[in-house]
Amino acid sequence: MCRYAAGKRDVVDARSKVISVDRTSALDAVNEVVMLGQERIKLPIDTLAVDGFEAQMIALTKVYDPELSHGGGGYVWAGDQPDHYFHASGYMLLARRLIMRR
Repeated sequence: MCRYAAGKRDVVDARSKVISVDRTSALDAVNEVVMLGQERIKLPIDTLAVDGFEAQMIALTKVYDPELSHGGGGYVWAGDQPDHYFHASGYMLLARRLIMRR
């Protein structure tokens, strides 16, 4: 299971099989690989034919929240539309990163 938590460092609890990651950092990673193109992420050729895929991949927007960091401000991903494929892509990248650590 993956939980979004505060902190920029991934925390892996192998005993309970839970990983905690920073939501903004995890979603930034998805945005980065999508923006860098096919060299970074391989998707099935018919991905855009999947109902809702494209809409869910662009449902989130990064916005500035002045209240973050004890009033110092910071950026967060926000949106109120379904974004399951975006998060699933983040989990995929997280799994790849954890496997590569070994």
